[in-house]
Amino acid sequence: MFNLDPNAAKAADVKSATIQTAGKYKGRIVVAEYVENQQKGSKNIRLVFKSDAGQEASFFLNMVYAGTTVNDSNHKMLSAILACMKMRSTGNVAAGRVEKWNKDKQVREMVDASVFPDLASKEIGFLIQMEIEKNSENGYPRPVIYLPFEASSEKTASEVLANPPVMQGTTLEKAVAYIAEHSLVDRRKNSDAGRKPEYNTANATAGGSAAQDDDDIPW
Repeated sequence: MFNLDPNAAKAADVKSATIQTAGKYKGRIVVAEYVENQQKGSKNIRLVFKSDAGQEASFFLNMVYAGTTVNDSNHKMLSAILACMKMRSTGNVAAGRVEKWNKDKQVREMVDASVFPDLASKEIGFLIQMEIEKNSENGYPRPVIYLPFEASSEKTASEVLANPPVMQGTTLEKAVAYIAEHSLVDRRKNSDAGRKPEYNTANATAGGSAAQDDDDIPW
């Protein structure tokens, strides 16, 4: 009388629509929004990630501080994300529509926005760490990207870009073990334990300061 619906079965395991625990997630980028603060001069990218299990998380990458100073940490992170999706650039910005929370109306609604269409629906994997922000008043943790990886092979950026090619990656497994013991970082604490680790997981060097010729990129 009733048949198995595999997608519905998987959805039954999801008790929250948002990512609330650290760990390894595979899914797709569903929104890639370009956000520029005309007054301050900052340039930013907002990524909305949806896991294969249906959970979502929003990540805000400040790419350029007020003025023209590049945010080196997020420049590395975005470059690593692009490498793991085997893309050479974000593509051009275009007019689009994104869903956002209207705090005045207390509803989610579609609004006009600048987006990167080329990034939409691209497969990606993220190793997530939970973080309490430095200026957090309520102490609620939020998900942050500790390490991106290619969803199909689970290779990290440096392994995707490796020449000669890496047949099987090892970096992610080591990073997962680290996150299992350091699932939450509280940046409010004035101690080493409370500082978010720099993006320097073993050999994850894509997007770093060392230049790489376009001819060396394997796609």
